[in-house]
Amino acid sequence: MEIQGKAGSKERAELETAAICTVRIDNKEIKQTLSSIQLDQYIDRHHMLQVRIKQVGTAQSGQDFDDPADYTAFLGKSISLNVKPTGGMVDSSRELEFIGIVTQVSLDNSIDGLNTVLITSHSPTIGLDNSKKNAFFFDQSASDIIGSTLRNHPITLGNVDSSKGVSKFTVQYRESDYDFVRRLAFHYGKFAFYDGKEFCVVKASGSGAEELTWRETLGSFSFGLGTADPEFTSSAYNYEQSKIFTQDSKSLPAQSSLPAMLKTSPDASKNIFKNSGFTVSSRFIPDAQSLDEILQVEKNGSLGKMIQCQGYSIVPKVAVGHSVKIKGMSKLDGTFWVNSVRHIFNESGKYHNTFICTPVDTAFPSTRFNLQPFTDLQSAVVVDNDDPEKLGRIKVKFPWIQDSTIWVRYLSFNASQTGGWYSLPEIDDIVLVGFEMGNPEMPVALGSLYDKNNPPDSKAVDSKNDIRQFLTKGGSLIQIKDTSGSEEIKISMKDGKNSIVMQTSGPSITIESQNGDISIKGKSVTINSDQNIEIKAGGDLKAEGSANLKLKGGMQSDLEGNMVNVKGSMIKLN
Repeated sequence: MEIQGKAGSKERAELETAAICTVRIDNKEIKQTLSSIQLDQYIDRHHMLQVRIKQVGTAQSGQDFDDPADYTAFLGKSISLNVKPTGGMVDSSRELEFIGIVTQVSLDNSIDGLNTVLITSHSPTIGLDNSKKNAFFFDQSASDIIGSTLRNHPITLGNVDSSKGVSKFTVQYRESDYDFVRRLAFHYGKFAFYDGKEFCVVKASGSGAEELTWRETLGSFSFGLGTADPEFTSSAYNYEQSKIFTQDSKSLPAQSSLPAMLKTSPDASKNIFKNSGFTVSSRFIPDAQSLDEILQVEKNGSLGKMIQCQGYSIVPKVAVGHSVKIKGMSKLDGTFWVNSVRHIFNESGKYHNTFICTPVDTAFPSTRFNLQPFTDLQSAVVVDNDDPEKLGRIKVKFPWIQDSTIWVRYLSFNASQTGGWYSLPEIDDIVLVGFEMGNPEMPVALGSLYDKNNPPDSKAVDSKNDIRQFLTKGGSLIQIKDTSGSEEIKISMKDGKNSIVMQTSGPSITIESQNGDISIKGKSVTINSDQNIEIKAGGDLKAEGSANLKLKGGMQSDLEGNMVNVKGSMIKLN
């Protein structure tokens, strides 16, 4: 139903404009009497529209509403709101348009027969915020990821500014699409918002600003200056380049030259906060420029909190994600970026709004969108261990997603090019994965885990926990037994036919090759025994010296055989 009101005066208490308000649900105009309408729009939250319909009760008790089903059927349907000014003070083209979804219907019965229906609606962004999701994105820019995510929802997509570069690995983890999109947008310094008709991802701009003139279309305007920590420093380690990047935002160029009044807040902040605050980036930093960009976004986010303004106007077209141009207030004149608006349309057919804004030169997304998802330790399955960069990494797959990760570093108790221990898990092994600073985009495999289908070697399991061993997939074994009095170290090949065994019982050292050869080779070889040395061959025993052969017994030497041959060009017996 359309309600038309009369033009209001120019005083703040009565500064309103007559307007025609039209509400459509499922593309059908509401013909009942509209009691009041309130639309709250936010740049960082879901919009909420409340439409109150007046219904006069019937004479029959218990039938105050002709048919409640007529109203409850609105649930889940699209709703549109149009407020067109008619008072002459505001041109009719400066109208409000909003498209949303009905999310709640309340029927209020009153004994006096003045019953109302309250229809509550939200912006379509609420459909993006319905459930937490997990997703991997490889080698894509933030703007491409945002665009593909939004296209999965029935929401009109407006301008999405392109972002520089691509990210090797981006993770959506336990985040709704709404939270995920806003976080990515913050990372490259953009607002992500619904403006009433379209979802946009853009930088604050003064283009197309709605002009508001003091005492005509602007009833009040307040200007608040504050302070905040203006500078940040950070350091980040890149293992792929083996470099540490360090930067202080003080060395970064200023985004723009601010007017004298706007400079008051950042200048005062620098006097209060002398030293740069340290900020830790939980994201992977590919190069020094990326760290510069992160600090610039942090700096801008702090600047955006310093100056807040509030206004009261009668122009319905004032909208979040757009600008207003204030005129007639001398030094307060300027262009401001709107962060929230409350539109009010009352029963008498009058309209006004209140809004919160910030100077467009200092309008930046809130740093609260920089909250990276946090994850604890998780189990994963190894799907690849052939690292093309030869950095000892693996790829793993988590149970909550079909895609595998990027190449993940594997923890070793000593990692060095000149020494250390190198051993990677096999494909299908279970590993425990941690995350640097809790960031799901920065996994590190901490070690391997046994499970029901992959238990430890039964020969190693001991009730007294006396056995330590290293066993390869080919059957090579290093085993240490710590049984008191029978300590043993054993090195063996597959099937145990080639082995070295060192035992404390005896004590003894046994070197054995059941079906093979044993070779000892060196520049010189010395075998020394405090007692006896016994050499026994099942076949021939051959001793040969290229120069001399010397056999000596300190007391007696025996040479015995069924036949003894002594041969030489000269034989000397003494």
